[in-house]
Amino acid sequence: MREAGYRRGRRHGSCTAWWFLLLLLCGGAPFQASAAVRLLLADDMPYYQETAISLQRHLRLLAPDAVVSVHTRMGSWPEEDTLVSIGSQALTEMRARYPDRAALHLFVTGDFWREQSTRDPDLGNHTTVAIDQPPRRLLVLARLLVPEARTLSVVLGSISHKYGAVLEADAAALGFEPRIGVLRPGDNPLATLSPLINTTQVAVVLPDSADFNRAVARWLLQLSFRARIPVIGFSRAYTDAGALASVYSTPENIGQQGAELVAERLAHGRFPPGMLEPRYYTLTTNAAVADALGIVLPATAALPARYAAALGEQP
Repeated sequence: MREAGYRRGRRHGSCTAWWFLLLLLCGGAPFQASAAVRLLLADDMPYYQETAISLQRHLRLLAPDAVVSVHTRMGSWPEEDTLVSIGSQALTEMRARYPDRAALHLFVTGDFWREQSTRDPDLGNHTTVAIDQPPRRLLVLARLLVPEARTLSVVLGSISHKYGAVLEADAAALGFEPRIGVLRPGDNPLATLSPLINTTQVAVVLPDSADFNRAVARWLLQLSFRARIPVIGFSRAYTDAGALASVYSTPENIGQQGAELVAERLAHGRFPPGMLEPRYYTLTTNAAVADALGIVLPATAALPARYAAALGEQP
């Protein structure tokens, strides 16, 4: 299978020096000399380690004097240290140990953050970078790669159903007639998915519970390929399994955004509060699926800029 990958982070990677200069021109204080940054990983899984490595690499460009240490266990860390958690378990451990200290939390889902915020209201005053993509990013990718499509189907689960109204509005704004189905626990996936696929020209799927993700990935890709309907997914695994394309944030992407937020903290003494969308993302396309469906993908060199323009981002 031939696959092409694109990273918004890579396209914008050269702007880190410009970003640092802008902080100084806007009155930012110089970075703290030998500032200590503590990264707490939920465990030693590769994606947490890759996020930490990315953060360290990008931070070296933004704050060369920062001293970064990586931990998988909580420690007794000085008040002046900058704290960063990577992974949901690391977030809960850090909040339990240091409830009154500002911290940055990376590599958690938006739903986890919202659930934790109901039990820990002060979490909203801290900074979290969610790994979830805004649903509009998937819809824009569908419009860009299948410009002739008029109908678009989206299947939602018990977690993602909250996006229904937003998806309908965004889809209509992009010129789609949305067909939205909801797959609840215990439902027959075929009974929900078949009518959607039979009446649509492109399908989009959002992440949900593990059971939902497994059921939909199995049946949606089979049904859509038989019906010659392209699917836009939310992970590289979806692209590998037969989706036309996916948009998602990798550990590299999350680590880069984390480094920029840590640099801002070191320069100005604060993190911006609340949950942030992932600033950087990765696109993958499946050339074999495109060929089988008769879809002409944009040229490799042109796709990142065209997608960013469709999102309304600055080049």
